[in-house]
Amino acid sequence: MYKKTIKYRGVRQAVHVYLQTETKARERSNKNRAISNLVVRRFIKEIPGLENLRKDQVVKIVEYVLIADKDWRFLLQKHDELRGTDYEDKKNSVDKNVADLHYKKLYD
Repeated sequence: MYKKTIKYRGVRQAVHVYLQTETKARERSNKNRAISNLVVRRFIKEIPGLENLRKDQVVKIVEYVLIADKDWRFLLQKHDELRGTDYEDKKNSVDKNVADLHYKKLYD
């Protein structure tokens, strides 16, 4: 089982470079395939068997993850009873940073 902690630093930079070099990836219709390519490039050496998956299989996995993440956030926003005890931590952290920077609060 894959237990290594994933470091997310540099993801934005990797996406930026990818979008600069792969012009087809800039089209919305190619987003999931482009993200799939980034995932494979990033994890090919760390996840045994990843190289054996077809590109369309990786795209299906990425699509599912993206949809699940979007639905997860939507449901937690709409249903207080589904939120964990740490749900407010982000709001409080954002509010503190906003206050520190003297910006208008994002949440009321």
